[in-house]
Amino acid sequence: MIPGPLVHTCYCSECPDDNYYLSMPEKVCLECEEYFHASEDGKNCTRCGKDGTSPTDFEIIDENGFCTVCPAGEYPAPILDNCDTAAGEICFPTQCKKDTCDPTLYKVFNTHGQLIVDCPANTFVNDDCSACITECDPMPANHIWDTENRGYCIECGDYMVPNADNTECVIWPGDCTATQKWFQGETGPICKDCPVEFEQCPDNQYMCCRTQCDSLLVAGACNNFFIAENECKECDAYMVPSLVDQSLCVEAEVCANPRDIMDGCGVCSTCPEYTYPNANRTECISDEPCQPEGEPAASWLKKDGTCEFCPEGYLHTTNEDGDNMCYKVTVISSCPEGFERIEVGDKVYCGRAGERNCPWHFIQDDGFCSRCPAD
Repeated sequence: MIPGPLVHTCYCSECPDDNYYLSMPEKVCLECEEYFHASEDGKNCTRCGKDGTSPTDFEIIDENGFCTVCPAGEYPAPILDNCDTAAGEICFPTQCKKDTCDPTLYKVFNTHGQLIVDCPANTFVNDDCSACITECDPMPANHIWDTENRGYCIECGDYMVPNADNTECVIWPGDCTATQKWFQGETGPICKDCPVEFEQCPDNQYMCCRTQCDSLLVAGACNNFFIAENECKECDAYMVPSLVDQSLCVEAEVCANPRDIMDGCGVCSTCPEYTYPNANRTECISDEPCQPEGEPAASWLKKDGTCEFCPEGYLHTTNEDGDNMCYKVTVISSCPEGFERIEVGDKVYCGRAGERNCPWHFIQDDGFCSRCPAD
């Protein structure tokens, strides 16, 4: 320390102020250097830290050597590393400072202006480094943190969802029921109900496929629906839906019963008595009438729908049980003794009085009646 200039000769109590000390034995008041002030006894110069007090972490030594607290938001500027007092370097804090804001460091100021507070993950620093902020608070639905832009978030793609810590998009598990499809909603994928008679397509979980046509059934109609291009369509006549592939129509199977016909719906039904199937087996027909009009009856219609003809020289009749039979046409001019000539319609025969008429018998070659067998 270089003594200050001689000002005047005086007693200590008469020195101008605390920056002066009384030099002994000259008893002159000398001014202390910068960062020093006179000691309590006024006999030398001292500064904060020299008399048992030291600056705290947020105090500096002012130009008069006193400990002074830095203003709010500032802290003592660091001294030089390896400071050398012998070289005249000041090795104690004399100035307050505030760090320069640098958002790229992802740090904010503490209450003393030090840029040392780390921002949490997925946040960034505002323009004046006073706060850690994020564009995703709260985190929007179906978003994850953007690894390339800290503090920002990005939306997951279609049918993707965030993992537990919002760091990665993963495939949506899609726990939909059989009657629901996958659907990308505004806030992410959801299960969406299929319309009535539709189910999730077996080869495409994003679509609903028609599986039934029950709502289109009409009483009395064929209702032979098949499903093509996701719509109910009706098979053509004599076609039915495939039992293997519901999107196809196949020809209806031939009816097993030879007396059956098939309608346009592919349904088999048996022809009623006195009819039989036509060549295409699509309708029931009959050979009726078997006998040309105006001619003697020599034929009849059988239950199978075809005509049965009597042999030449015979005509048709029925017995008392309704059975069909043929009788021989015989010209009778006279009857033997004991018989009489009987005419019934176009029938002429010989019979005994009181006997049953020949319609319940048959006429023999000789023109006489003979009773039909019991069967």
